[in-house]
Order: sequence, then C-alpha cells, then structure tokens
Amino acid sequence: MSYIDKQALREEFRYMQVHYSDPADRARQVIYIAAEALLDDNLQLQREKDAIEAVALALRDDMRQARELLEAAEKRNAEYMLNADVTGFEVSAGRMKVAVDISVED
Repeated sequence: MSYIDKQALREEFRYMQVHYSDPADRARQVIYIAAEALLDDNLQLQREKDAIEAVALALRDDMRQARELLEAAEKRNAEYMLNADVTGFEVSAGRMKVAVDISVED
C-alpha cells in the first residue's frame, strides 16, 4: 500500500476552502470535501483497529496466564492422585464411582 501524507492533504483542504470560493471550482470543492471525510473515516477506523488490537493483546495475556494456572493445577492434581490411597470402586448405571482417600504423605 502506498504512503499518503495525510497532514499535507489536510493542509491542502484548508487552503482550498480559503482560496477556492468561485462557484466554477465547485466540483473541486466537492472532491476535496469528500476526500477529507474519507481521511476522517480512515482515522476513526485506525483508532478502532488499535483499540481492538489492545483488547486482543490483553486477552492473549489473560489466556496465557489461565493456561499456566490450569497446567499447574493439573500437575498438582496428578501429584495428589499419585499419593492418594484408592479405597474402592463402585459401578452403577454405566458409571464408575471411585472413592478416594486424599491423605497425602509428606
């Protein structure tokens, strides 16, 4: 995508508004007004894009933190299960119930 000097365009628009007051220049004025409106829209879209990117970065950081917490919890759970005494199994209605004594040896 090519670079557009938006500030120079805006200065040209302001210059045009002051110097092109002749009705014969009406078509040029309409073009400049439309182009300035497009620049304003572009600026607004860029701000919205920046805000969305900021939210996405925050979500990425939150997801990374949640993933780390989940991994730590799963690791602790696995360690507890290795050290736990399984006291019995019970099967009913297609489901297996496990009674676990969570006495952990230190």
